[in-house]
Order: sequence, then C-alpha cells, then structure tokens
Amino acid sequence: MLSLVKRSILHSIPITRHILPIQLILVKMNHVQIRNIKLYHFISYGFMLTKLTVFLFNLFFYRLRILCRLTLLILSLPVQIYIKEIQTKMLEKHTASDTSCI
Repeated sequence: MLSLVKRSILHSIPITRHILPIQLILVKMNHVQIRNIKLYHFISYGFMLTKLTVFLFNLFFYRLRILCRLTLLILSLPVQIYIKEIQTKMLEKHTASDTSCI
C-alpha cells in the first residue's frame, strides 16, 4: 500500500519523476510515517525565493538610487545658479576692463 502511494506521488509530478526522493521518517503518535520529499522542490523553491529576493532588492535600491539622484539634483540647483551668477559677474568685469583699456 505504501509503495503504491509512493509510486502515485512520484508519477503525479512529471518533472520530479526521475529524481530520487529523500525518505524522511517522521515519528508521530507511535507510528512511523514515511514521506517523500523531493530534493527538486527544495532547490526550485529556494532558487525562486532567491530570485524574488534579489529582484525586490534591486528594485528597491534602483528606486532609492533614482530618488537620491533627484534629491541631489534639486539640492544642487541653487549652487549651480549661484556659480552661474558669479561667472557672469566675472565675465562682465573682465569685458569691462577690456573695454576700458581701449
């Protein structure tokens, strides 16, 4: 009976049919139950969880990086305007001194 259940479990999942199952013995209420746990499921679920974690991590930091760049750009605008004003004044002084020499 148990081998029939094992066989039906193995053949119900076509991907894991050829992968050897790991036998886990669980003792519950003085009865020994044998469960098939496929190594494939551990690996695939772990891999999917890892991919999801990396995707969410990258998405979060990508948005954070864009937010930081926008913040720096907004904060640097007054400084850029101030530098432009100084450059304009210096250019005006330089052109005024050039015209006074002529």
